Amino acid sequence: MKHALLALGLISLPILALAEDNTVVVTASRYEQPITNTLAAVTVLTEDDIERYGDDSLADLLSRLAGITIKPSGSLGSTQSLLMRGSATNQIIVLIDGVRSGSATTGSATINAIPLSSIKRIEVVRGPISSLYGADGVGGVIQIFTHEPNEIGNDIELRAEYGSYNFRNIGTGFRVQTSNIMASANLNYLATDGFDSTTLSSNGNEDRDGFEQWSGDLNVESQITDSLVLGAIHNQSRGIAEYDDASCTSNCSDTLSTTNLMSSQLHLAYDLNPSWSLLTEFGRHLDDSEAEDSFPGTFTTERLTFNVSAQHKLDSGFSAILGTDGYQDSVESTTNYEEDSRNNLAVYAQTQLESGDHRLQAGLRVDENSAYGTNVTGNTAFSTFIFRDIEAIISHGTAFKAPSFNDLYYPGYANPDLKPEESETVEVSVRQISNHGTWRLSAYHTKVKNLIQESNNKDSILKGVEAEWSQQLGSYNIALALAYLDARDDDNDRLADRPQWSGSAFLARQFGRFGVDLDVQAENGRTSGDEDLDGFVLIGLGGEYNLTNESQLFANVDNIFDVDYVLNHDGYNNFDYNTPGRTFKVGIEYHL
Repeated sequence: MKHALLALGLISLPILALAEDNTVVVTASRYEQPITNTLAAVTVLTEDDIERYGDDSLADLLSRLAGITIKPSGSLGSTQSLLMRGSATNQIIVLIDGVRSGSATTGSATINAIPLSSIKRIEVVRGPISSLYGADGVGGVIQIFTHEPNEIGNDIELRAEYGSYNFRNIGTGFRVQTSNIMASANLNYLATDGFDSTTLSSNGNEDRDGFEQWSGDLNVESQITDSLVLGAIHNQSRGIAEYDDASCTSNCSDTLSTTNLMSSQLHLAYDLNPSWSLLTEFGRHLDDSEAEDSFPGTFTTERLTFNVSAQHKLDSGFSAILGTDGYQDSVESTTNYEEDSRNNLAVYAQTQLESGDHRLQAGLRVDENSAYGTNVTGNTAFSTFIFRDIEAIISHGTAFKAPSFNDLYYPGYANPDLKPEESETVEVSVRQISNHGTWRLSAYHTKVKNLIQESNNKDSILKGVEAEWSQQLGSYNIALALAYLDARDDDNDRLADRPQWSGSAFLARQFGRFGVDLDVQAENGRTSGDEDLDGFVLIGLGGEYNLTNESQLFANVDNIFDVDYVLNHDGYNNFDYNTPGRTFKVGIEYHL
């Protein structure tokens, strides 16, 4: 039986997985590759990392990583924006089991509606990625992997949590395996009374804003022959969130937002021979939202996707991928859009050559979209070992962000002549991956042209430095992340909602069956809604006790000094979005 509990002698680190872990990633190249061979800035979050941090939302979890900051809109379940290296949410690709996630109307993924309970693993690639994945890959890509079948044996998991604001989280899951079929399934229910999302104090807006979510996922995989695998994945969630409505004049405590997410994927993998393999994928993503407020409405977007690729790998150090993918977006809404569908077709290729102490990578992609035409993107990277296991990397990449349906077709607001934003990035990195720890130092410069506003007439420059370090020192494990960002428009004004300095630290130690950890998050302040917001330092404590090999108790306290801080200010209506203050959570996990 596989136990999802933390190993008694080792605590996983989220920054750059330790070399002896033999961590394999797929997002950086669209095929399996040891993390030590990737030239991009890649971070992996495992199931152990997710459990140990104890966050309630995906955005809170990702904000611990170098170069990622968030802009929440109040209590759990409210709208959350995610920024990566200064790129906005709609300039970042989010994949769920390989299926592109997001709303075609807003042009961005509904981060706040993706349940953490369904996530087994996350791979984050920072930097331009359009040459592999197409539109919206300016800042990078976040790939979420839901629970997968168990290769070791059968397992049933039960989990329950309780915390501040009457937070309740109950889940169950199972993994089964026969001679050639593996399957997993999970169900989860989460609810909280929440806190008051804003400083608005009129017409009922001063009430608490609760959230309720049901979610589940199913993954089945069959080994048809030694060289042929067929699999299917499905996950969905339904969340109902209360929120404050600045435009409301009566019964404001009744404003609700309901979001349904559904993602399905069917894949077929075939090994032609030891060097060549084929992958065929079909996917469907549904993003359905309904607002019950001063401006009620429903927005349903469906995305149908496919991908066919061939991967080639030789022991001589040469690897390559060649593929074609496409998707069709369609919109149904109470708003009468001028167009309600569009499609995209692309071909892409990427290759990597290793010779001695040197690595060379190059990629190219051509996208043809029915709404905004042709876009060509590419990437190149070169690395060399400058001293023992210290590697220097230089890379260049282009990317683009597509105009959304709201940008192109929203009645009375849109401009159908808008073109995609285009970006160019140069990055220089130095890294070391050893048996005991890793570090990486990266500096990047990104220019984004033709920013999508009323017209394509603005540019921006995103410059930054990121430092990551993770180390195992005896029974201690340490992880540090620090980021500097200088984000400006073409008038040399700083872009809003982007702190110059942000960072996190994590220290953990295991004492036999008992483990403790300390985490710190900080930033030096930001501008939001024309308001200068103060910086902050947040400290959290956590611990777990393994009762048996099958059961574990855990607890954590976040923001233990109850720091009052703000991450989002509404300049038009002049109010702040509140943050939760000091919170606690306790729970138990049991495996049968």
